[in-house]
Amino acid sequence: MCGDEAETRDHLLMECPTAINAWREYPSFFSSLKPGMTFVDWVEEILSKFSHPEIEIFCTIAWFIWRHRNEVWSGTGDHEASQIPTKATRYAIEYLEAVSKAPPIPNVQNNK
Repeated sequence: MCGDEAETRDHLLMECPTAINAWREYPSFFSSLKPGMTFVDWVEEILSKFSHPEIEIFCTIAWFIWRHRNEVWSGTGDHEASQIPTKATRYAIEYLEAVSKAPPIPNVQNNK
């Protein structure tokens, strides 16, 4: 995405300037990122320290960073990296609000 290093999962989601700028908007997430961590290590750290809705926001930010990478790679989308934290947070909150209002799924048993 940035062209500075090989595009590994860890570089893309944790070390690339675009990712770093997105994560800095969330000091609690960013401060839990320690030197030598892989993205998997960081996710485990987030899952152990945070709960709902922070976990959903974290995952959505990571997804939006990945989505931004795909847009840059394919030449589509708005390429507005500075909006990743705001858009991802809004998306996660809207999703959480929608599922909290959804009617319960009926328990249907298979009568075979």
